[in-house]
Amino acid sequence: MNTSRANASDETTGGRKAQAEQRGQKWRALKVVFAFLFGAGSFFGLFQLCEVVRPEVVVGLGAVGFLVCQYLLSRGNSKAATTDLGMVLAMNALPVAILAGTLVLGLKQYQVSEMLKNFAAVGLGLGCSYAGAVVAARTARA
Repeated sequence: MNTSRANASDETTGGRKAQAEQRGQKWRALKVVFAFLFGAGSFFGLFQLCEVVRPEVVVGLGAVGFLVCQYLLSRGNSKAATTDLGMVLAMNALPVAILAGTLVLGLKQYQVSEMLKNFAAVGLGLGCSYAGAVVAARTARA
């Protein structure tokens, strides 16, 4: 009789784990969509801010924003540095696409200095996004 209760308990626990995993996957997909929308929105918002403030300041603000957003999306995950790379790439998808277009156009027009500035800005955004995931993983372990 005890074994049947144990089996029923294991089945219930397994069902709960499966439901929790399914909810986790849905929440993760929502986070990736939010990361993409944040990346696209901040890109255009910072682009407009460039009209008023020096571009170097805008790039720094964008990098800090990406770091904070990625930290908030990854907090509580002790393996965020390895498991949240899709989120990092989703957040930086639009800037990377713009960089690719700039590289193609820049190669045609031989504007190397502009290409390097854009490459540095996108690299800083990617680096800060990944740093946010690393900081979240470190704080989750502590």
